[in-house]
Formats: sequence, C-alpha cells, structure tokens
Amino acid sequence: MPDVDFTLSDILAQLSIWSEPGFIFNIFIYTMLLLNMIAFFMQDDKDLPSTLMLGLVLVLLVISKLAIIDPLSIVSVLINAGIMTAPLIVTGMSRSKKSKPLTLIAGLLGAPYFFLYWWVLQGGIGAA
Repeated sequence: MPDVDFTLSDILAQLSIWSEPGFIFNIFIYTMLLLNMIAFFMQDDKDLPSTLMLGLVLVLLVISKLAIIDPLSIVSVLINAGIMTAPLIVTGMSRSKKSKPLTLIAGLLGAPYFFLYWWVLQGGIGAA
C-alpha cells in the first residue's frame, strides 16, 4: 500500500478556483460539473445508461480537478476526451428532453477545455 501523505486542507486547497491548473481551466471544470450534475438528477428513472454516463463524467471531472493523474500522461488525455464526448453521447440517447440542452452545453464546453488543456498543459503539437 503506497504511503499517501495528504490532509483535508490539501484537498480543499486543490478545490480552490485559484489552484492548479489555472483560473480558466477551473471555470470550465466547475461549469461542466454544475451542468452535468443538474442533468444527472434530471434523468428519467428508467434511463440507466444516460445516468451512468453522466455519473462517469462527474467522476472524471473530479479526477481532473484534483489532479490525481499526471497531466502529461496519456490517461489524462483519455479523461479529458471522456469529459468532452460523454455529455454529447448522453444528449443523443437521453429520454429526458429537459436535460438535453444542459448536456449539449456541457459537451460543447468540454471541447475547448480538452483542446486548451492539450495545448497549454500537455504541450500541444511538437511536444517531445
């Protein structure tokens, strides 16, 4: 078992809007988190796949915000791609008509977040 040495104050400091990876990225993350959480609770009781996908997006957003995964790893790219694509998939397959605009906006916000994250934090094109 790895020795994890962090406290609650470290986690709260990481959740600050001024923490890493930066103010703009945190605005994107918190906006997408809010939209996906509202859409999550708006899902129909019999629409389990949509609910599970939105739950996955919420988990991916928390992982991204807390920087659990190294930003330079390929797993970070996959997490950000999931943040971008899963709400768009839910938009197409959800039965809840009222949640579709929220998931569409969340997915469309995920695209600039994905590309900004890739360009700024991961080095973009030409990163060796």
